[in-house]
Amino acid sequence: MSAKLIIASCPPDKNKITKQLSDALNDCDVILYDRLIDANILDGVRAKKVFVGKQPYKKHPTQESINDMIKMYLKKGLRVVRLKGGDAAFFSRATEEIAVAKQLNAEVCWIAGITSASLLCERLKTSLTVRGVSNGVIFITGHTKDNKIEEEYDWDAIVRLNMTLVIYMGIKNLPLISQLLMDKGMDPKTPVAVGMNLGFDDERVEFFYLKELKTEGINLKPPAIVVIGDVLKYSLKD
Repeated sequence: MSAKLIIASCPPDKNKITKQLSDALNDCDVILYDRLIDANILDGVRAKKVFVGKQPYKKHPTQESINDMIKMYLKKGLRVVRLKGGDAAFFSRATEEIAVAKQLNAEVCWIAGITSASLLCERLKTSLTVRGVSNGVIFITGHTKDNKIEEEYDWDAIVRLNMTLVIYMGIKNLPLISQLLMDKGMDPKTPVAVGMNLGFDDERVEFFYLKELKTEGINLKPPAIVVIGDVLKYSLKD
């Protein structure tokens, strides 16, 4: 048996789990799993399960410690599933974890998931692009290493491009982000949709105008995905 790292993404809705993911979970030796998955999918799986979820403002495993665990298990020749919520292609640390496997000449596989932006589109029954309205999408994270969101992006360019803006991990900085966008000329009445805990029993979707995101007391909680743009005018969500 040769060492293998499987970067796997898990949608919160168990009905959307693919056969490829199910087979990987049942055939591996170790599963390092994140917070934003339904842990019930691991019931009956024989592999060793290690929780490595990162929780905002709480003590959690560092990325370095996760990398060390991956290295330890791969050196033993084990098959390791690094199980992430959503889709690992978006704002995950998968590239760093794959680098660990490459250093050990271990095999690497990738299993795609469903990112929260797509789940929100499913709820809204609309797409992120609409011909003549928005011909592109900009994905950003609202949480940066130094928490200097105002310096992280060219906000003038974001507004000028007039594309749908999707913000991951941005609830804490949403009032500041909305002000930055309006300062650069975005219409204060641009529609905004916020999807919270999508795929779980307590999921919630709320609509706002951009200017309302500065209002104190609006009840927004992570994990959440934020979509800003006129494509939301086509939503069928009540």
